[in-house]
Amino acid sequence: MIRVLIADDSPVVRELLCQALRTDPDVRIAGMATNGHEVVQLAKDIRPDLITMDVNMPKMNGLEAIRQIMSEIPTPILVVTSHGENRELEVAFNALASGALSVIDKPENFLGEVGDQFTTNLLAQVHAFSCQKVRRIPPEGHRSPSGSTTIPIVEGPRITYDAIAVGTSAGGPVALSKLLMLLPKDLDAPVLIVQHITQGFLSSFVRWLSKQVSREILIAYDGQEAEPGAIYFAPEDLHLEITSVRRLRLVRSAPLNGFRPSVDRLFQSVAQSFKERSIGLLLTGMGSDGAEGLREIQRTGGVTMAQDERTSLVFGMAKQALNIGAVDQVLPLEVIASKLTDLVGCRRSKAS
Repeated sequence: MIRVLIADDSPVVRELLCQALRTDPDVRIAGMATNGHEVVQLAKDIRPDLITMDVNMPKMNGLEAIRQIMSEIPTPILVVTSHGENRELEVAFNALASGALSVIDKPENFLGEVGDQFTTNLLAQVHAFSCQKVRRIPPEGHRSPSGSTTIPIVEGPRITYDAIAVGTSAGGPVALSKLLMLLPKDLDAPVLIVQHITQGFLSSFVRWLSKQVSREILIAYDGQEAEPGAIYFAPEDLHLEITSVRRLRLVRSAPLNGFRPSVDRLFQSVAQSFKERSIGLLLTGMGSDGAEGLREIQRTGGVTMAQDERTSLVFGMAKQALNIGAVDQVLPLEVIASKLTDLVGCRRSKAS
């Protein structure tokens, strides 16, 4: 039985969420909160398996509630917000950066096909995220001890790397914002990213992320040349690949292990095109997408990295890659950017 705590200040929305959740016999409503203070207290008292969180609530908003819950009683949180409201979207993505696992669109009405689709999406995410173990996120300003586990890479002639491929899902917004903020803009390789995110939110997420890291971030288009230092996201519902001449390719073939875009598909493409001149990185996320692709990068001589368990909101994708021996270096999030920069270098420094 999955016990869900609903937090929303609207009695109508609370009732509609209850109706949607009660269509699944494996889900039970554990409690309901009307403001941020209530949801924090209820989370402590009843320890739900998952919380659905509105972002705009009185007394304490959803964002502050998420930060307090994740620092005191880490719990899987699903943000339910209005996709059409820019202000709500901004808060929703800040919520993801504070530890919420996913965001789902709150429809204008819950009737007919729209309501059925919302219920299907809601229940799918409730089942997916309720079983995830999430880590505690210390309050801002708190520093945790750092460390890394590294399987040494054999030293040899300096390699010119042609691409850095990154895969992530739950927890990706906070990890990517921290990573990309630290990567130099003149890095001598393009960065290609697959982020699993709810359908319809990628464009807004990329705009939010660009603002967070103060640099342009692009959604890839077919035939685009991958420029060094540029950051490209796989679009929604398309696989992202790259050719040996650094041309991006978008493919609408079947989902791979249930995903389109697929991290495995991106990693396999990078391995095939660049072999020992490729770098693969798995960040926080649930599931196993990316593990086999990371092993392919490793098999062809490239460098493979994974975010460590301590700094991962959900240690799933990286753990799967570790289990099959596909990871060369396991690193805390705060040192990954410097490791990548050391490997790849910057165009300015190489030119001098």
